[in-house]
Amino acid sequence: VTFVSRVLSSFGENASDLDKAAAALDIGSNYELIRRLEPFVRDKTDDFVAFVQAVRQSVEQQLPELVPHTREIIAFLCAYYGVYE
Repeated sequence: VTFVSRVLSSFGENASDLDKAAAALDIGSNYELIRRLEPFVRDKTDDFVAFVQAVRQSVEQQLPELVPHTREIIAFLCAYYGVYE
């Protein structure tokens, strides 16, 4: 699997709410978001429930401004790490 980090959208009308919230935290790409959360989730990739819980907790503790976007972040990280139900 090949992963391509994308630079988050500008603040134009096409930027998602997550893009805007991440940019406000100086997170400029998907890969930067992964790197911020990786230490808290990387050892949970063999168990979907544990992984989702780890993502949820790490967002709450490390990036509380992104809590409203937790579902989107979980979906993104599950796809990146290949963690599925």
